[in-house]
Amino acid sequence: MNRLFPILILIALLAGCQHPDGVYLTPGPTEEATQMEITPIAGADTTTPVGSLDSTAILPTDQARFGAYLTLNRVVEDFAVLGVRQITTREFTTVFFADKNRPVSFGQWVFGYFGIKLDSVAIDALPLSQVPHLIPVPIVGNITAGYSYARELTGVYTPGRNYVWRVVSGGAAATIGIQAPANLAVLSPIGGAKILRTRPLELRWTGAGNLTIVISKRFPLVEKNLPLFSIRPTLNTGRLVLEPRVLALLPAGHQSFVLTFILSNRNEQGKLAGYPAQVLAQASSVYNCYVELQ
Repeated sequence: MNRLFPILILIALLAGCQHPDGVYLTPGPTEEATQMEITPIAGADTTTPVGSLDSTAILPTDQARFGAYLTLNRVVEDFAVLGVRQITTREFTTVFFADKNRPVSFGQWVFGYFGIKLDSVAIDALPLSQVPHLIPVPIVGNITAGYSYARELTGVYTPGRNYVWRVVSGGAAATIGIQAPANLAVLSPIGGAKILRTRPLELRWTGAGNLTIVISKRFPLVEKNLPLFSIRPTLNTGRLVLEPRVLALLPAGHQSFVLTFILSNRNEQGKLAGYPAQVLAQASSVYNCYVELQ
């Protein structure tokens, strides 16, 4: 019989932010140790500036803290189509510097910020392309608001390697480094798995480092995800078990969910002369497992 790993559930109430409906966390029995911490994810006041969490690995809390994002990601999608399991992999980098003085807003609602046009951006001397920065606005659709920068690195990306971005803007130049994490592979559950809420769910993976697991509510028809809560193992042992009382926190009656495993390294020390906001550089190995809860 598999031993259930004990769980410590923390309540994180963030004033002024919306909480996922139907998700309320209560402390577990006092005899449980701190094998993992589970925290609800409250929505940020704006949409993610550089894309959805399952591809960028940027949590809403980081959206509130930082104005610029330099991300290096390896993203694996594990899903099933008509019962046939499929796995895809993409490796890429994106850079976005928000102009906090130019919000995209309607009334009191702020949906994002214009992206600053930079003189040049490169990673290890590989130039990034300037692309329109798109902000999704309900009913209206995508709005073009300035610029962001991107480059595909599939076939070039190397786990564990040190990378350096060079950003030039208004005559000022900055170099910001990051180390790519180890490759992450999820062994259980697999994409397309049907999971019973009444039974313990074993999570197994390979990949050493700083691990976070995000559980999101999935809306397949519009291909959107709503992050509900994050799980941080105290030790990355490659195995955790979610008890039925944890699965019961997920919205009842909804079947489609995404388990996003994130192995990441961060650098919060980057600065660009003349840019007033904080800069986050992050390299992540992301594994998205699409499942159904019954």
